[in-house]
Amino acid sequence: MITETFGESVIGASHVRAGTICQDSHKIVQRGNATVFAVADGHGSAAAEFSNDGSGLAVDVFCTLMEGFIERYQLDTHMTTSPALVTYLNREGQTKVARTITEEWRALVLKTHMDLHREIITNDNGDVDDAAILKKYGTTLLGMLVANDFFFAFQLGDGDIMRVDENGIEPIIQADKLLGVETHSMSKIDGGTRSAGKAYAWESSFTKFMRINRQEGLPYAYFLTTDGFANSYASEEDFHKALLAYYAVLNQHGIRVLSENLAKWLSETSADGCGDDVTMVVCYNS
Repeated sequence: MITETFGESVIGASHVRAGTICQDSHKIVQRGNATVFAVADGHGSAAAEFSNDGSGLAVDVFCTLMEGFIERYQLDTHMTTSPALVTYLNREGQTKVARTITEEWRALVLKTHMDLHREIITNDNGDVDDAAILKKYGTTLLGMLVANDFFFAFQLGDGDIMRVDENGIEPIIQADKLLGVETHSMSKIDGGTRSAGKAYAWESSFTKFMRINRQEGLPYAYFLTTDGFANSYASEEDFHKALLAYYAVLNQHGIRVLSENLAKWLSETSADGCGDDVTMVVCYNS
């Protein structure tokens, strides 16, 4: 089996017209027999003026943490998965791992803010207002670690993680869909629980661990996309048709054709659709 992973982030048509920069980020890391990839969508609002940095830091944090697992459990040298890592991700993925991702992002954002000598926001007591600073870097985050016989997926906020094969499309994670332009954010640090409507960021995340046989059902692909892709289509059916069309290009023409044209096609999708930034990462297994 051959696994090939590639991606693009393009500035949205409306952002080009407004003269703003792309708020999306993506990152791909290949380590031996394991692949890590992530996409993030900075909120881009006036209140989140540094969200392009926030999205870049988010994909860095996810990939760095997953790389740590790869090294610790020697997935980069062993042909089989470590049972200890399988047990850990299956048991702790939705709690300890998700919490670590968001906490490390928060710490890195605050350090970056200080290192860049940006405005220090204080509260009524004169203390540094971490929540106000984090809000300026607000972003979503989606990521996957794909090893020989399992995958681990993480999602906080909108966007889509999909598996596509000859049988159709299957969402890897069924995340909450908020109304309008609202989305869960890495920057949320309120107390409480998800059921009470208030949560720390990690409590609003979704994870999935699954054992797989990567030799079965070939070829197939994982698609990670920020919401600018799905929102550029009039319906979920049209969104699925677009993913199937991308998958058909992979099968008929190989990865080179899609990778060489992806940025152009995503830009056209944004221009014809919602005008938002668009990011897609594809992990193709053949």
